[in-house]
Amino acid sequence: MAFRRPKRHYTATEEDLIQIAYFDLVKAYKGKYEDLRMIYSIPNGLKLHPLTAQKAVDSGLTKGIWDINIDVPRGTYHGARIEVKTTKGYLTKDQKEYKIRYVNQGFLPVVCRSCDELWKFTLDYLGLMGLKNFYYGNYN
Repeated sequence: MAFRRPKRHYTATEEDLIQIAYFDLVKAYKGKYEDLRMIYSIPNGLKLHPLTAQKAVDSGLTKGIWDINIDVPRGTYHGARIEVKTTKGYLTKDQKEYKIRYVNQGFLPVVCRSCDELWKFTLDYLGLMGLKNFYYGNYN
């Protein structure tokens, strides 16, 4: 899958590129599908100046919080929490602890390893599977 090049000059990891491609899709369709407006990312993992990092922690930035939130209830779930990993990535101890917390609080935690997987999960969770025909991904 080809990823778009970020607009600014910064270093992007493979996980970053997966998430950027995913949010390109979310942005493309959120005008038509209101539920997509309830998807947002959490800015953990940023490399910040020490003073800015301390301010972020003092303001509530927390280790272990997952990357993407879908704050739309479906079925028995209050929403979904998504962690983006590469094919070789793994959950940290803090992320595993939050996975348990999410389940206990009625959220659906999911680890996704590609933009295709992220988008397919989102469409399935929100009940928008008709959109798959407009996406270049593989749904087999």
